[in-house]
Amino acid sequence: MQSTLPNASAPKARRRSGPAARVRQVVLGLVLIGALFGYFVWHMINTPRAVKLVAGQWVEDTGAYAGVAACRECHREIVEKQQASSHANTLRALKDGGPRAPFDSTEVIDPLTGARYRMDAQPEPSIAMTLGGQGAKLPVEFEFGSGKIARGYLSRLDDFRWLDGRLNHYAGTNQWDFTSGQEKPNKFLETSPLGRTHEGAGAVRCFACHTTVLKVNGLGDGPSNGAKLKVRPDKSVLGIHCESCHGPQLDHVKERRAVKPVKPRVRLTADEMNAVCGRCHGLTNVSPEHPVISRFQPWGLSVSRCYNASEGKLSCATCHDPHEDAKSDITHYNLKCISCHSGKPESIGKTICRVNRTSGCVGCHMANDSTSMLHTTLTDHRIRIPGKEAR
Repeated sequence: MQSTLPNASAPKARRRSGPAARVRQVVLGLVLIGALFGYFVWHMINTPRAVKLVAGQWVEDTGAYAGVAACRECHREIVEKQQASSHANTLRALKDGGPRAPFDSTEVIDPLTGARYRMDAQPEPSIAMTLGGQGAKLPVEFEFGSGKIARGYLSRLDDFRWLDGRLNHYAGTNQWDFTSGQEKPNKFLETSPLGRTHEGAGAVRCFACHTTVLKVNGLGDGPSNGAKLKVRPDKSVLGIHCESCHGPQLDHVKERRAVKPVKPRVRLTADEMNAVCGRCHGLTNVSPEHPVISRFQPWGLSVSRCYNASEGKLSCATCHDPHEDAKSDITHYNLKCISCHSGKPESIGKTICRVNRTSGCVGCHMANDSTSMLHTTLTDHRIRIPGKEAR
């Protein structure tokens, strides 16, 4: 019987371990490392990441968010009040329920060009324009604004560009009209007749003020000003909710659920509070001659004599509960003024009005502005004596 065992005396095959083989191994290793690094970079660029604006630059937001449901566990009354506010309902995807304004094809005519604009509901929500027998039409995807003042609409043009439709629906008139700032013919309409185009950083900033968590693709793939960021509304938390102002709170929620001692709450100073509101409601480098200055309320407050004389106490929250819409009762605000300017011992040192010490404060010292936004009256927050510059 023939043995199947190997011949012990046969010479063994010599393994190739020369210089050429080692070079091939090194090259293969480098190729593998390069492929892994390329995949890592691709993954980092194409994975939606939360971002925030810091000193004019978009950086990754590494905070851990808990979500509204977790906040409601302990703060039900406050959360439910906030969820009914305009802030919480300031942005929605139309695919999740359609527009809340009447898309009834009512035409708005540009008096200078004769172009006719309308919002159509069928076959899908769209903005349309006709002029001289020619027309253009584009589906709208997102509805901005709660409707308390107005509702505006954005359409996606490509990964980095969005169209701000030329029509808004205004609560004050319950009608369609041109978007504030687009009511007059502008050169951009020659190439974008349906509205103004927001590119790169402009589009990111637009969504950032209407979301609690904004996620994008492309962070690190270009300048940090946001020019190469692709907004991902489908991965973001739309609307302004608890953590938009209070910051990421997952760690706080975990402590509460584990019945652990909670870290003492650090209250914001008036300056910090105004800065939080000013991220979307104000600018720090605006000129008093800005044509829509009344829209920048925190800035107006910060240059007021009342703010400077308050010793760091006067903030947006002095008069407004951030968890609900601003009150429309003028008496509420007059009482806030009188609480400091009353002549009582605790307000000694505060200037007392010589004209009327009991009412009329806001109407006299905070002018109404009906020019900064179409069909809307805003309150100028530069508290001052009429006819004199804010100090």
